[in-house]
Amino acid sequence: MSSRLEVALYLRNAGVADVDLRHPEWGNPGVGGTQFGFVSLAYYLKKYCQEAVEPVLYAQSTDRLPASVTVRPAGDVTEVVRAAAADGCDMLLVRVGDSDVEQGIYDEAAEVELPVVAWAHNFPTLRQLDAAAAHPIVKRIVCVGREELDRHRDHPAFEKSTFIYNGIDPDPAAETMERLESEGK
Repeated sequence: MSSRLEVALYLRNAGVADVDLRHPEWGNPGVGGTQFGFVSLAYYLKKYCQEAVEPVLYAQSTDRLPASVTVRPAGDVTEVVRAAAADGCDMLLVRVGDSDVEQGIYDEAAEVELPVVAWAHNFPTLRQLDAAAAHPIVKRIVCVGREELDRHRDHPAFEKSTFIYNGIDPDPAAETMERLESEGK
C-alpha cells in the first residue's frame, strides 16, 4: 500500500482535444476554466506534492496533456469510477455541474467505495447541490471562492463545503513546500 494519496481527476476534454495542455505553467491556452483547472491541478500536485499525492488524470482525450502526470483514457465518468477503483485510487474529484456527474455517479462511486470530492465550479444548480449534499459518498464540496460558498450558506451542502481560490501560483506553493520540508513536515 502506497503512503501517497492517489487522486483520480475526471477531465471532460473531448471538445478541446486539439488544444495543447502540456504546459500549464504557460497559462490557459484557450479552454474552459474547469478543463484548465483540472489539468493544472494535476500538474502542480505532481510537481510540488509528489511525495504526498499521486494525481491520476482520467481524460476523454489523452493527447496533449502534461507528460509528468499519469494519464489514463476514459469516455465518461462512470467509466472513470470503475477504472479509478480498479487502479486503487483513494478518491475521485469531479465537477458537480457536469451532465454525466448527475446521472447516478454518486451511487456508482458508493458501489465501489470510492470517496468523491465535488468541485462546485461555476455555481451548481440547486438540484446538483441537493444530490451532492445528500449522498454520503461525497465527502467534500469545494467551491471556487468565498462568494460561491456564501451563495449556498443556507443549503445543507454548506455543511460539507469549503472553498479554494481558483488557480495556483507556483512560487508561493514552492516556497511553502520548501519550508514544510525543512521543518520536517
